Amino acid sequence: MGLNVWEIGQIAWLIENLKKRSQGGTFRTLSLGYPDLLISRPQLVALIGEEATSRVSLRENAEHIARAHKQHHLQGYVPDAKDLFAEFGSDFLAIDIQQFPTTDMVVDLNEPLPESLVGQFDLVIDPGTTEHCFNVAQCMKNSSSALKVGGGIFHLVPGSYINHGFYSFSPTFFLDYYERNGFLTLKIVQVSFDDDWNATEHDRMTFDVLDDLPAGPVLLDVIALKVEEKEITWPRQRMYGGP
Repeated sequence: MGLNVWEIGQIAWLIENLKKRSQGGTFRTLSLGYPDLLISRPQLVALIGEEATSRVSLRENAEHIARAHKQHHLQGYVPDAKDLFAEFGSDFLAIDIQQFPTTDMVVDLNEPLPESLVGQFDLVIDPGTTEHCFNVAQCMKNSSSALKVGGGIFHLVPGSYINHGFYSFSPTFFLDYYERNGFLTLKIVQVSFDDDWNATEHDRMTFDVLDDLPAGPVLLDVIALKVEEKEITWPRQRMYGGP
C-alpha cells in the first residue's frame, strides 16, 4: 500500500481544509494499514519545506520498500508516515489485521469496527486496503463509522487490477454508497501509469459506463466528506433505480 506524491499532496490539502471546518482540538487520522510514502526528498521539501522535512525520519526498511514498489528513483528514500502526519498537524493511528512493527491496533475490517474507534477521527485514509477485505461492505461501513461528522475520507483503490486484491472498483460504487449514507463525494480521479511511472489522471465523477480505459492497471483516488450522521445502508446502483 503506497501513496505517491500526488496522493500525499491531496491528503495534505484535505487535512488543511478539514482543519478550517473543524471546531479545534486534536486532529486525528486513522489509516487502514500503514502507508508506504513513495515521495522523493526534493518532492517532500517542495510540499512541506526543508525544516519540516528534516524532522521526518525514514522507514527502517526503506530500501526494501522502494524496491518492492519498483520505485528505484527514490534510492531508498521512504519517509515515515507517522512523522509526516505530525508535520501536517495530525495524530496518526494505523490499524491492520496483523501485528506489524508499524501497527498501532490489530483490527479485522471484515468484522464490525471496535466501539473505541467509532466516530473518533477527522480523517480516514484507505491507502490500498479495502480491496483486500473480502467483506467489502462491512469494510466500507467501518471506514464511514470511524469518521466524525465534518470529517473526510481518502481511498486509493484499484479500478482495474486483476488479482491485486479481491476486488476492483467502479466510480459508481463510491458515488452511490456515499450519496446514500450522508457523504458528499468531492473527487474521483482515475490514475494510470506508463512504463516509466509517469501518471495520467482523468476526472471520473460519473455514473456513466466508461469505454476509454487503458490496458494496464488503473487506480482510483477518491475523496468524500461526511456531512451528516446516518445509519449505514446498502445502496441500489443508480442505473437500476438508485438515488
